[in-house]
Amino acid sequence: MSARTICEVIDYGGPTGGSFIPAMESLTRALTERGDRCVFLAHEVHGATWPADLMKAGATVHLVQSDREVVDGLRMLCPEIVHSHFNRFDLAAVHGAPHSRIIWHVHSHRNDRSFTSRIRAFAKYRLLGRRMNAIVAVSRFVAQECVAWCAPRERVRVLENGIDTHRFHPPAPAERAEARAKFHFADSDRVVLFFERVPYKGGATLREAMRSTPGFRVLVVGGTQEDRDRFGDAPRVISIQRLTETRLAYWAADALAFASDDHEAFPFVLLEGLACGVPVAAANIPVVQQVCAGVDSVVLFPVGDGEALAHALGEAMTRSGDQAGRERIVKAFGLDRWTADMLRLYDSS
Repeated sequence: MSARTICEVIDYGGPTGGSFIPAMESLTRALTERGDRCVFLAHEVHGATWPADLMKAGATVHLVQSDREVVDGLRMLCPEIVHSHFNRFDLAAVHGAPHSRIIWHVHSHRNDRSFTSRIRAFAKYRLLGRRMNAIVAVSRFVAQECVAWCAPRERVRVLENGIDTHRFHPPAPAERAEARAKFHFADSDRVVLFFERVPYKGGATLREAMRSTPGFRVLVVGGTQEDRDRFGDAPRVISIQRLTETRLAYWAADALAFASDDHEAFPFVLLEGLACGVPVAAANIPVVQQVCAGVDSVVLFPVGDGEALAHALGEAMTRSGDQAGRERIVKAFGLDRWTADMLRLYDSS
């Protein structure tokens, strides 16, 4: 196979890499090893550290701020394959690369159900979807939504996300002690970890659970200052806006509260926690049922039920050390599997 130029068009808004950028790094390295050229047209984010990570992996990175710059960049590059992530630049990808193979990658649910939004979705998925070589959904539930929005069923493929299971691993005793010391937790503290960002993550449910569990301490990561303030003051609650090394939070925790509702497209946080050996109290939503079937260290509770979450957290803390469950997660959701899936997609689409 001759060398190709593959352009990843991304509207990733985080200042740090999260779970998405490590996947892109893995894909870049695999493409480069095959002799392909990997180029990113990436939405510019002030203070972001991840463009340097992509370049270190072997990619060329051009930062853009508008659809027009994406179109111009694609016309200059003339890539064989265009892979558009996160929706914003999907139409620019079509306009700027009329002769390329194009893949849309749908990472989230479409939450706006207004009439105008439905018309736009119909126009995009029904009329332009047939131009796509593939429409990739991160779960079968997102795929069903794409079809409901009139995407051609034969173009929709489910490729579940992957996590860096080499980075996210259970801590050695010294690593756990260091992580707990960083957040000033005592050995006797029972620590619940929660990632706050948007309302559907379930912060209100956890706050209700806290009223039933006075013995727990809570580490809240992310969200706005106002979001974190709702959890109350120290010493019970430690709140941090951003962590460069998120695995330290997992290593410090005794349980993870995953309280998202049906707006959750793919549970990165849940999988990272399990990969780090942290038991999880998880809302009983379809995508959680899909990815966590057979994992004993996940305790399910009804969505939005704070009292049930409190009981689930207590039960989860008795289920640490689920090595079989972790091995299942590593096998099913490691980046090696995800990268291989992407390469097969590029070769077949």
